[in-house]
Amino acid sequence: IVSALNRPANFADEEGGSGAAFPSIQTDAAINPGNSGGPITDMQGRVVGISTGIAASLGGGFDGVAFALPIDLAKNVAKNLIEGKKIEHARIGITVARAVADDNVTQIGAEVRAVQKGSAGDKAGLQVDDIITGVDKYPIVTNDALIATIRGYQPGQTVTITYLRDGKKRTTKVTFDSDEGK
Repeated sequence: IVSALNRPANFADEEGGSGAAFPSIQTDAAINPGNSGGPITDMQGRVVGISTGIAASLGGGFDGVAFALPIDLAKNVAKNLIEGKKIEHARIGITVARAVADDNVTQIGAEVRAVQKGSAGDKAGLQVDDIITGVDKYPIVTNDALIATIRGYQPGQTVTITYLRDGKKRTTKVTFDSDEGK
C-alpha cells in the first residue's frame, strides 16, 4: 500500500550523521536488513520504486512505515553511473530552517536563512526571512520537504516557487543550479 508520495525521507549515513533528504514513496512494505533495494511494484507489476529503509520507533522496532526511492529518480542515477557521469543534484543556493506558525509548533514551510550571491535563489529574488510554501504543485511544510522536493528535479529545470514575504503570498520562477556532484 502506498500511503504518500514525495514524502521527505532522511536516513543516517554510514558514520551516523544525517543523510540528505530525498522525495520518497511511503509504503507499508516489509523492509528488513538485507532486503532493501528490492522493487516496489504497482498492481500491474510495474516497478515504481526501490525499497530504501524503514521508520523505526525509539525502542528500535518497526513502525510499519517504509520508504522507497521513486523509480524515475533511480533510473536517472543509474543512467549517469553507467555513463560514468557524476550524480548531480538540483540546487537553489539557499540555507533554510523550520518555519513555524505563531503557536511555535505548527510547521508552515522552509524559512530562508541565507542566500548565496549569484545562486539560482538570488537570481530569482529570494531573500532572507522569506518562507517557501510550495514548489510547482507540491506543498512545502518543512525544510526537509523543500530539500526532498528539489532533489526530485534536475539541474537546469525551471520551477515556480511559492513563498511568503511580510505575510503576503508571492511566486517566482527558479532555474536550478547544480551541486556539480558534491
